[in-house]
Amino acid sequence: MAKVKIDSKAFTKRLVSKFNSFANDKKEMEKAAVVILRNIKADSRDGVGYDGNGFPSLKSSTVERRRKLGEVNNTNRFFAPGTSNATFMGDTINKIAAKFIGGGIIELSGKGNHRKITGVRGKKLEGSDASISDILSGLKKLGYKILGASDKSANSIKKQFIRYIRRK
Repeated sequence: MAKVKIDSKAFTKRLVSKFNSFANDKKEMEKAAVVILRNIKADSRDGVGYDGNGFPSLKSSTVERRRKLGEVNNTNRFFAPGTSNATFMGDTINKIAAKFIGGGIIELSGKGNHRKITGVRGKKLEGSDASISDILSGLKKLGYKILGASDKSANSIKKQFIRYIRRK
């Protein structure tokens, strides 16, 4: 029987080198950003944050207001008045953007403004055309965890890294 000794320091050094090249590869990080965005959109429509917990529950007055506003506006197909999610017209979720900065860092932010919402009496609601980044920061203060990578995203990116190592 033959004995084989593996140099763990050399193996670790090479693995770290491969990971650094993966983290600095713009094409791979843009793929990772797409994975993260896809999971953010799916989870937010289901009312789940990136940490796996549900969004804060809605008061009955909020549910009633959302129902009435939903009758006079073009709502997103994922909108449900009684469901605590970040989807009414779809702008908040659809206008989240990811940008690769470098060094394995992907920046998530809101781009653009929300469409104006028509009130129950037919007038446009003041302030409803706020910037998406302001809306996301307001939701964060209310306990909504929208911008972040979930465990599902992390597992997909790990698989992507393994495929990257096999290709190189």
